[in-house]
Amino acid sequence: AEACDETCVLLRYIPASRKVMALHAEYSSHPLRYQIDMFQPHSLLWGATGRSVLAFLPEREIDAAIKDNDPSPASGEALPPRTSLLKDLREIRTRGYAITHGQKIAGAVGIAAPLFNSERHPIGCLSITMPKARYSQKGAAKISALLLASASNLNRSLGFQG
Repeated sequence: AEACDETCVLLRYIPASRKVMALHAEYSSHPLRYQIDMFQPHSLLWGATGRSVLAFLPEREIDAAIKDNDPSPASGEALPPRTSLLKDLREIRTRGYAITHGQKIAGAVGIAAPLFNSERHPIGCLSITMPKARYSQKGAAKISALLLASASNLNRSLGFQG
């Protein structure tokens, strides 16, 4: 949070409900920032926090999440076609992180990198959320590199050797 001055959140994946939940947040110093609902489960289908975990789950768990068919919490929009969602998840796996625009919070950009246990199962993610007005491609490259480095450090401390 100090390095990027945006809201940073640690989230935990809850396998039994196929949700993610914020455990800790550090807030930006900007007057325009997002207040995070702590300990409130959120869908894996929407937003960088959910999709960063969903992309690394086994196919049967991805299919189960798709069957949940949760609408977008920001707009009420329906889930995109399965082929489109699976393409997005492949891109997230290739990139190593998810980035979404207004999927979970209207007007927000979310970037999230998965966290893994020593058995290579996703257990949560680290995320950065910012207003769309402060987002830029150049800034996103810096923030995503910072996020990936932080997630990598935390993953190593959790025993993940990826």
